[in-house]
Amino acid sequence: MILHRTRATGLAALATCTAALLALGGCAGQQSLSDMPGLADVRPLGPDGQKCFDFCASSEVACKDMCPEGGDFVGECHTDCLTDTKYCLADCPNLQRPEPAPKN
Repeated sequence: MILHRTRATGLAALATCTAALLALGGCAGQQSLSDMPGLADVRPLGPDGQKCFDFCASSEVACKDMCPEGGDFVGECHTDCLTDTKYCLADCPNLQRPEPAPKN
């Protein structure tokens, strides 16, 4: 069964996620943002992984929907949404992540 959320519910979920990310800012450890995987880089494993992946994907869509249309701020807003998604995925269990690149 697929549940459809109203816009208000989606915005509330996004606000809750954002507040949690701000409160737990150090969750991703010392990994740099550019090294963190995004939605296209991970694969959910099992129902817990799928649930968390879907939540992060829905949050990203809701975030981008709130970005203003036109102007210079649109690019910054979308970048902020992608950043929030990467931190959201960092807290997800049961995701297959890409192997880290070797550091030279």
